[in-house]
Amino acid sequence: MEQAQLDKQYIETPESLPLMDEAAILATLSYLQLEDNSYFVIGGANMVLRGIKHRTSDLDILVNQETFDWMTTLPDVVIKDPPQPAIERGADNKTAWLYNLHTLVPVSATTSLGDGFHPMSFNSHKDRVDLQTGVPCVYLGEVILSKIAIKRSKDLFDLRKIATHIGISIETILPEFRNIIANSEIDVKY
Repeated sequence: MEQAQLDKQYIETPESLPLMDEAAILATLSYLQLEDNSYFVIGGANMVLRGIKHRTSDLDILVNQETFDWMTTLPDVVIKDPPQPAIERGADNKTAWLYNLHTLVPVSATTSLGDGFHPMSFNSHKDRVDLQTGVPCVYLGEVILSKIAIKRSKDLFDLRKIATHIGISIETILPEFRNIIANSEIDVKY
């Protein structure tokens, strides 16, 4: 399948969002005042907090049900259904999208990602978390697996950045990295 077709299979947020740095992520999390055991950061913001990349366009978090329910009551929150292609693959999760004057980085919070690419939920991954800059983040191995599964152009770019950060070549990651992660301790402390 061509890369353009792969990119269309995983629908990104259509808004054009500015790229924000670690300070903006930390300020947004400070505003939310979430308890450490109620959420963890995934995706690009996770990479920013690890020092792998400098900026990201949003703050994706997995949260427990209580936190999700609370977030749905916040002013300016928009509850989003999964995009149609994800629904067709079995996704049924709702997302709380929050972007206002207090959230320097738009926040996308859900209890689970069940789109058929790399399923994750708060409950299934809450023990696969370490602290980065004082923030709970899913292990880097899970970020890698997610980006390998989704394979958007930006994910391939992120995989190259991760490979450089951990000192291996991108050629090592793409053909066999899924098996390396599944059979090793790589996700423990990156």
